[in-house]
Parts: sequence; C-alpha cells; structure tokens
Amino acid sequence: MKKLVLFDMMDTLVRDPYFSAAEKFFTQPKSQENFFQCKNRDSFISFEKGEISEKEYFDHFYYQEKVEQLSEKEESFLISPQRLSSFLFKNLRYVCGMKELLLSLQKEKEVLTGIASNYPEWYWKVIHALPELKQCDYLFFSCEMGSRKPEKSYYLSIQKSIQEYQKENSIPFVEECASTGILSSIKILFLDDRKKNLIPAEKLGWETHWMKNAYDAEDAIQKFLH
Repeated sequence: MKKLVLFDMMDTLVRDPYFSAAEKFFTQPKSQENFFQCKNRDSFISFEKGEISEKEYFDHFYYQEKVEQLSEKEESFLISPQRLSSFLFKNLRYVCGMKELLLSLQKEKEVLTGIASNYPEWYWKVIHALPELKQCDYLFFSCEMGSRKPEKSYYLSIQKSIQEYQKENSIPFVEECASTGILSSIKILFLDDRKKNLIPAEKLGWETHWMKNAYDAEDAIQKFLH
C-alpha cells in the first residue's frame, strides 16, 4: 500500500509571512490595534474558498464602517492591502528543517507527498518561490475546492480526488474506509499546526500529527512509514 504524507502549508512547511509583514508597517501608536480591528476576516475566508476575486478581496479588505470610526490620521496609517500582499511573497522561507524533510520523502519510491492548505489563488506564488513544493504528488488548495479546513467537505474532496486518480491510473483498490465507504490503496498521514484541523481527518480514518517543529514531524513520519 502506498503511503501519502500530507502537509498543511503555512506554519507547517512554510513560515507564514503574514504577521511579520504586517508588523513591518506597524510604525505608529495603535496602528496594529487599528489594523486588526478594521480588517475584514470574512473577506479573506471568501477569497480562500475561491468565492471572490483578488480585486473583490482588496475592495473589502477592511470593514468600512470601522474605518470610518478612525480619525483621519489613524486611517492614513492603515496598510494598503495591495502593498501588504506584494511584501508577503518577498519573504518566503521554509519552517526550519522542513525543506530537508520534504526532499527526503520525495526520494522515497513508495511514499507520496502532498499539500492540503487553506489558501487563496496566491498559492502559485508560494510554490513558484519554493519549487520543492511543486514536486509534491498532490496539491489541494481551498480556493480550488470551494471549502476550507476544518469543514468535513474539504477532507472528503481530497479522498474523492485520490480515488479518481487511482481509477484513471488503474491503481487497484485494496482498502475501504469504514466511515466513508471510499475505497483506497493509499494510507494518509496528515500534519497540521492547528489541532482543530486534524479532528475531521481523524474521523475519516486518517492518521494525523499536530505539527510543532521539524523534529517531532520527522519522528511522526518515521513511525507512520515503518
């Protein structure tokens, strides 16, 4: 049976540049507080699910009614979403030790690697900057799936994609997941830095690991493979 090691992307394989980028612009008193108070989290969730375009996301980056409560000076210090996003992809780097771990897994013949991430259409910028990610066998991003972790539909979509790949490539089905009835010849280990994202995966019969650093990730992967 093939084994698939499936990684979350940000803060599991790659350091999330978002907060360090935002902090670069927090140069005035209360600027950080105002930023998080006015930022529209719902618009980013919609962007991650592919429900709105980048332009629509930028247009609704802040809650306008909250911005209007700021003084003119405070408003002038809010970060432009275009400027923030352009800075994000200049500061991409792996979580310490994870590049080496990923490369070692990609050399194993009976091991598949994949990414399962909540991320918008910008994911292509990440995998362009860090080409080892492109070598993964599976790439699952919420913007193309229409759902996000920890929604159950997200994980079911992954299982369905794997099943379809097996059919297209005439891979025999040797195991049935009792909770879903989906046949598979691939056993999955899913690593994520957020514990809540592991719970639905566990219910589907996947093995999971709460990612803390590359050392404990490598230990969990070795146990899974052997």
